[in-house]
Amino acid sequence: MKLKSLLLFFSIFLFSNTLMASANESQTIDLLADEDIAILINSVGLTESEINEFPVEVLQQLINNNAKKIYFNQEHLVLDENNKLNNISPFVEKDTDITVGAAAFEVNSDRVGQKKIYVYGNFNWLKSPPSRWTDALSIGWPDSAELSFPINNRGDIAQYEAKYFYRDGPYSAFGWQTGKSVTQPDDYASLAGVGFRFNLKSGFGFTEHKGYVGQYLYTKKPSGLFNILVRYGHYSISFSPSFTVYPSMGLAVTPVIRNTTLNSYAILNW
Repeated sequence: MKLKSLLLFFSIFLFSNTLMASANESQTIDLLADEDIAILINSVGLTESEINEFPVEVLQQLINNNAKKIYFNQEHLVLDENNKLNNISPFVEKDTDITVGAAAFEVNSDRVGQKKIYVYGNFNWLKSPPSRWTDALSIGWPDSAELSFPINNRGDIAQYEAKYFYRDGPYSAFGWQTGKSVTQPDDYASLAGVGFRFNLKSGFGFTEHKGYVGQYLYTKKPSGLFNILVRYGHYSISFSPSFTVYPSMGLAVTPVIRNTTLNSYAILNW
């Protein structure tokens, strides 16, 4: 009897702690110093809501690289019971399944005579995905933009980062956990884009999923006006996502019968 009472007390204690943790859950902006927030708003050009769409490590990079926002866009999307995309108009946040964001920044260049650009794409499931297999995220641009990759001394793409996170709902005692973290794209096309594949965490719970891709790029063009396409591919069957290069969009997740592709655009203008 005493053992049952102790187990009940311990369970209630854990549940109470997770509820309190959720109630006090921090957004990205809550994790930053006031000085950094001021720089991100007044110098980089982000709004408070936009700041929360970036992890702290990316925001610190933007500050250190004297970044200036070129464009930020976020699409709020919903999937129906057949895993098909429905746009919401007018947008109602509580009905949103997933957000897909796209952003571009000009940063200090370390190459004489070339501009340096940072492109970023992210996703955030606000409801549990209807299926959990291998999904993909891509960032693409037309080759006419003449954006080139930094290359390291081994001949690999440099200054790329992609991460996928998951957690067991807002009451998780463990918080956000890293499902995949890489510094090389799973796929890429010269002058056209990068792709990231990741396995959505399966099993009971694990209802929240988010991630991002970021890539630094160079251009010799003195001016330009192009679209950056961020595409999320969600799959309803076990399938390895592929990527296709399109002349007007660059590299993007390939649409197939059993996947849904969700797009967000940023305008790259310098």
